[in-house]
Amino acid sequence: MVDPNRNKQINQKLHRYYQENNDEFVALHNKYFTHEKLPRINEFGIIDEELYDADNGILVVGKETNGWDDEDFAAGCLFRTWLQDITQNGLPQHLQPDGKKPHITRHPLMWYNLELWVSYCDQIIQSGNMNIDYEHAMGERKKGFVTGLGKCAFTNVNKGRGFEASRNEFWELVQHNDLPKQMIFEEINIIQPKIVILCGVACLFAGHVKNDSNRKYIEMPHPGARKKTNDLLEQMKKQFM
Repeated sequence: MVDPNRNKQINQKLHRYYQENNDEFVALHNKYFTHEKLPRINEFGIIDEELYDADNGILVVGKETNGWDDEDFAAGCLFRTWLQDITQNGLPQHLQPDGKKPHITRHPLMWYNLELWVSYCDQIIQSGNMNIDYEHAMGERKKGFVTGLGKCAFTNVNKGRGFEASRNEFWELVQHNDLPKQMIFEEINIIQPKIVILCGVACLFAGHVKNDSNRKYIEMPHPGARKKTNDLLEQMKKQFM
């Protein structure tokens, strides 16, 4: 059952948790990402409070956000509300100062794959049918829109920002410090999802996954991986069998 008030309370609790851990995470981030100083951490959570079913929730865990600059942070542009806007209004079509459309619009495959994975998991939760095919999972997709992502919660292991592709800085940060993983565990505790989709980060949580019987963990590669969409879906389907 979708309860917008409950979803709002979850996001508010996450917001307070991020504020409490902001300074410590920023200091850690700046220790490894020395090319520029991070002004604050990003914020994540339930993407669309009007669509998310907290009783049957899906949480996506990724690596890190790329291309966030200080101006975005200063303007209050944070990941959760940024993705919410895209799920409601479609991929941005404006031109940037360099004359190009935003990266997400030029390279949307990652987000289309994520929407498929979330939609597939949602269909399984709602129906109990493990044999849902690609077309049924997606339903009617409108080009340029990823509305289905509004039905998930989302977070990244690196609460700061990274590069176009994850480099040694990311792995040094998350493998030599407890805080990034601790924050993921607390986000799971606050959100209480039924399914957690680990995108390219399953190696970081192997022990936790084995000891957590309260939810289903799905191990997937980065959603922008150069693999056929159907092959990626088959990889997900096998983990429900």
